[in-house]
Amino acid sequence: MKRGQRLRRWLVRHRMHLNLAALFVCGLWAGGLAWMTRPDDIGMTSVASPICCFRAVK
Repeated sequence: MKRGQRLRRWLVRHRMHLNLAALFVCGLWAGGLAWMTRPDDIGMTSVASPICCFRAVK
């Protein structure tokens, strides 16, 4: 029982930091998804594109 109370107190104490971290991670995920699915009109040179690129570089 003590363990659950300690965890609950810790979560309440660090709620703002956890929310900011979750917002940051979601932003990175959304940005990565938007970058991988961008239209073919926007091109990058093969030097600047990462190895894990999903679309073909022309």
